[in-house]
Amino acid sequence: MGSAFRNVIVSSGVALALLAPVHAGDWTNDPYLIRKDEELLRCPMPGYMALLRRITPDRVGTLVQLAPADCRFVPRRRDDVSDLISAQRERFGPDAPPVPGDPEEISLRQFQLYLDGRLLHERGDQAAAVCRWNEVLEQPAEGRRWRSTRAAYMIGRSVQHSDPELAAKWYRAVRSLAAEGCADTLGLACASIGWEARAELDLGRIPRALALYLEQHAAGDPTADESILFACRRGLDEATLDLSQLAVDPVSRRIFTVWVLGAWGCYDFAPEGGMAGLAGRWCGALEDSGVVQPGLPEVDLLAAMAYECEDLERAREWSAMAPADAPVARWVRVKLACREGGLEDAIAAMRDFASSDGIEFEESIPPQRPHSAWSPAVHDDGHGPMRSRALCELGALLVSAGRFEEAFGAFVAGRSREDAAYLLERILSADRAAELVDGCFPDPAVAMGPLSPATWQPSWRWGNSVGEGFRHLVGARFLRELRVSDARAFVDSKERAKLDLLARLLATGDDSARRDGERAAALWDAAQLVRHECADIAATTSELGGYRAYWEYGRLAMPTADEMVRWESSATVPTHVRHMRYRAAELAWRASLLLPDEDPFTAEVLCEAGRWLAPHDPKSADRFYKSLVRRCGSTALGAEADRRRWFPPRT
Repeated sequence: MGSAFRNVIVSSGVALALLAPVHAGDWTNDPYLIRKDEELLRCPMPGYMALLRRITPDRVGTLVQLAPADCRFVPRRRDDVSDLISAQRERFGPDAPPVPGDPEEISLRQFQLYLDGRLLHERGDQAAAVCRWNEVLEQPAEGRRWRSTRAAYMIGRSVQHSDPELAAKWYRAVRSLAAEGCADTLGLACASIGWEARAELDLGRIPRALALYLEQHAAGDPTADESILFACRRGLDEATLDLSQLAVDPVSRRIFTVWVLGAWGCYDFAPEGGMAGLAGRWCGALEDSGVVQPGLPEVDLLAAMAYECEDLERAREWSAMAPADAPVARWVRVKLACREGGLEDAIAAMRDFASSDGIEFEESIPPQRPHSAWSPAVHDDGHGPMRSRALCELGALLVSAGRFEEAFGAFVAGRSREDAAYLLERILSADRAAELVDGCFPDPAVAMGPLSPATWQPSWRWGNSVGEGFRHLVGARFLRELRVSDARAFVDSKERAKLDLLARLLATGDDSARRDGERAAALWDAAQLVRHECADIAATTSELGGYRAYWEYGRLAMPTADEMVRWESSATVPTHVRHMRYRAAELAWRASLLLPDEDPFTAEVLCEAGRWLAPHDPKSADRFYKSLVRRCGSTALGAEADRRRWFPPRT
């Protein structure tokens, strides 16, 4: 893949780009040509979940000393029966008596005591419930194996708010009991990590709370990522929070850095001074603590954070400390080059960056689950393949430099559908657009539609591909100019019969060797075909030029005078959404000129063509009305039009 993309951007034009096949997959509908300088100069980042996965240890117990229990997350609901059956079979074998059996049996008494405690807990009698659960733990080893972890866990939950210190001890006891061999079919060893973290958070011990939440995330608990967001935000609200304390703790430093970067686009959170202000304070605390040194694992993330809060000196210094091949640091360095140089310098830096290997972020695919207010989908430009983003940004810079064909190659390689469509429809000539589409999409069905953010799968797999859409766009452009033969090769196969008929009718209407009546009938049939059958085929799509014409973008994203001239000259004349009605009306007018005056057929042609324009453009329809009255005043339609002073309605 790297060599194919390299061909796209190393060539001076798009000749090599057209040799690279366009693969199925991740086309985006989010155009780059409406992004201003501040957007193009932003440093893309992986999303919050990808950043969190980067700092998550491979195994539980790496960050905090935990009892050697199986702490993997167990996605199960509360279940009382299966353990009871297992206990009976363990005692009596496969032919165990039906449960509940004798409640005085030592293996069954633990179930009764635990259930009594739970019922008391639900009634609000916490003290009595804790007594019952303590009785479970006081049973001999063989009489508490199946309910010890649950009893300890529930004791911890019952004192969570009143005595978080005691609750934390009970959560540690849950993991110790599980490590001793007590059953943990509900995965309470994993859940206890998160609840111990909450107890530590309530006690103000933020570094340990963060480390425990990250351990919970390592165990696979899907709620841990939201808990980390909550803990960081809760910590920031603490008046006594000392950022230097978090800066010197390795685990807290990584988590807080990920949170600051991941919460940058969070709509429901705005700290004092904004996210840029928070990032600036955090960068200052890190520098004051002296921890930012070459070899620091997260130094590339710190460089990106410094860049985002426009601390360019720190961004330059810290990105230089990162490994040369670190994708985040490389993005920072190329964005600094774009910011500090001119347009051509930015193009050269982005071209070199996009043509190199090793620029992808690890784990850049967003999680396949909805986000809550605590876990937002961070700014959307952080997700997706980074090479595609680099190519699309290169395309935007090339458009600003007036190098439209190179830009088209970059947009196709980067898979930006709207940007490439804008160049095809409004900037490049129709003939050149046809050549480019033919070269890029020899098999247009291979390029599937855009990905759905929820599933990361093509969202309209059974619809037209992007390649087919591009070809249809070129065909529509030819058809708007009534270049029917040129349009035929680019429209859908099911539409070609209409164009074949239209071509024959136009040829007959233009043949001066034929009788006027035959030519007029052909032109009238062509007008009706254009009005009723070809309008949808020839519809316009791209509106990007309108934004680019009137918005102030900046130094790197400024439309050129040449682009605006091309955009205006490629507009439909008149510039009306129902442009093909005017084409049809013009054909009808030509037909009427070949027909005799005071003829019912002439009146019908003039009246019907005028009705096509009258509701939306009475001024353009007026010539049909006047011609109808003057040329066919003795006909029924002409007389009625004269009486009404406008076109009579259809009967």
